[in-house]
Amino acid sequence: ALRSISSDGYLVVALTVDGDLFYRQKLQQSNGTQLGTWIKAASDVIQYSVNGNRLLWMDQSGMINSLTGSYPDFPTEWQWVGSKIKPDSEIIRFASADNILLYFTDDQTLRICVDGKSAVLEENCEISALYSCGAAGIPSLVVEYSNGDIMIFSYETMMFYQYSGGELTGTMELPD
Repeated sequence: ALRSISSDGYLVVALTVDGDLFYRQKLQQSNGTQLGTWIKAASDVIQYSVNGNRLLWMDQSGMINSLTGSYPDFPTEWQWVGSKIKPDSEIIRFASADNILLYFTDDQTLRICVDGKSAVLEENCEISALYSCGAAGIPSLVVEYSNGDIMIFSYETMMFYQYSGGELTGTMELPD
């Protein structure tokens, strides 16, 4: 049984309820584009993010791994453990787009990491989900709050757009 399935247009990724992570790649064939076979990437996975031909996942130990060995520039206080990254705090949810990592920690803080620098976006918030999405070359990140409000980060404008009840309620620049 599947827990979730998603795609970035290049990879199709599926996470089973047992924590097995599978992916399929689009393959360019002489007779058109086809999907390759399902390949198991990892076990004991609790969450993943796929965007921009990058697949990241977190296992039950809280470590982040990558399909290709390609990672966003993580904060310098995070540690390498073999080929995995160990964050300096417990991450509850995360999503990545290109070289940006959006993550929610156990102290109810929403943070963003860009170019190896982490900044607080919001403290004492209730987040129900983080998503990565968008077309090739124009990735986006979405924050879904527990009350149904959303915030969308546009890589094209480098701005956050906040919505409540379907109405735009504010904007915020990327923190320094």
